[in-house]
Amino acid sequence: MNLQLSQIKRRAMENRIRQLSKPSLPGLMEITHGSEITLSVKTPVGQLYQVNSVFIGTNGKDKLFIELPEVNKAERDQFFQLGYRMTIKAVSDKGEGALVRIRTQISHIITEPVPLLVVDIPLKIDVVQLQKESRYDDNLEVKRGMV
Repeated sequence: MNLQLSQIKRRAMENRIRQLSKPSLPGLMEITHGSEITLSVKTPVGQLYQVNSVFIGTNGKDKLFIELPEVNKAERDQFFQLGYRMTIKAVSDKGEGALVRIRTQISHIITEPVPLLVVDIPLKIDVVQLQKESRYDDNLEVKRGMV
């Protein structure tokens, strides 16, 4: 029983080491421009709405740009309002791979000419490493017919 408990504690410590807060701009470099992200918007009364969108980029200082998700007008009016809290989750395929989590709030909603969501970049973002070793691209040939 003590052996199982020590293994659980060890795994918890490994996970704690793999999750760290990074300064915002270096942490955002983990996300590839044009990649899919998940937005979780929380209204002031506690309603939670999740939708996928596309990460566009940053202005390099204090704003993050996201494609406004294709939602109907009622959902946009209910869940996408200035000042609403939002959590952005993205999976990085760079290096060891990471789950990037950004807690922020909506600062601008642009519908014309391009649907765009602008959010504030927080001072710190959470990055959870998914693997212990780096990923490498491979190009292996396969020979068929060999048993």
